[in-house]
Amino acid sequence: MKKLPALLYLAVMLSASGCGLLYDIGQDANVDRCNRMKLIEERNACLKRIGPNFEQYERDRENLKRGVSEKANPPGRQ
Repeated sequence: MKKLPALLYLAVMLSASGCGLLYDIGQDANVDRCNRMKLIEERNACLKRIGPNFEQYERDRENLKRGVSEKANPPGRQ
């Protein structure tokens, strides 16, 4: 019975880190796809469309949830 809390803890930790791992795997697949493009212009455009790493994505998402913008003075507000 003492193994159950340890296994539960391990399962929770793995599930929490799983989102970041899946995000990174997807990002790596996108970079590979872009790097296979023959035309340098298409490759560069493809690489620019790829989003940030998971940590930056999470920070941006949390900021949006709190209503914080990266820009100090968004257009139309001063």
